[in-house]
Amino acid sequence: MYKINSFTFGKIEIDNKTYQNDVIIYPDTLKDNWWRDEGHRLFKKDIEKLSEYNPDLVIIGTGASGRMKVDIKLKEYLDQNGIEYFISTTKDAVEKHNEMIEDNKDVLTALHLTC
Repeated sequence: MYKINSFTFGKIEIDNKTYQNDVIIYPDTLKDNWWRDEGHRLFKKDIEKLSEYNPDLVIIGTGASGRMKVDIKLKEYLDQNGIEYFISTTKDAVEKHNEMIEDNKDVLTALHLTC
């Protein structure tokens, strides 16, 4: 499980390593330099391994100001498959991620670090 040490606009520290690009944290791996087909929109295909996991929660950080939008079809997919999700600013998403891993929950966390 990956602990997020800190987040500031454009920079995140995870397990004491600093990243300056968007990241997606799967229960067993971290993908840095994560990018979506449309920069400020998140689609199911952008979370390429979602169907491989059965997370307790999908956490989406929409940026410092919350400008990244989550496609309605992704939300529908999560609802139809009984997957809970939390969508908020990246600051709130980081807090939620750390709370969940402290409770030993499997989470899939996608974080946009700017806007």
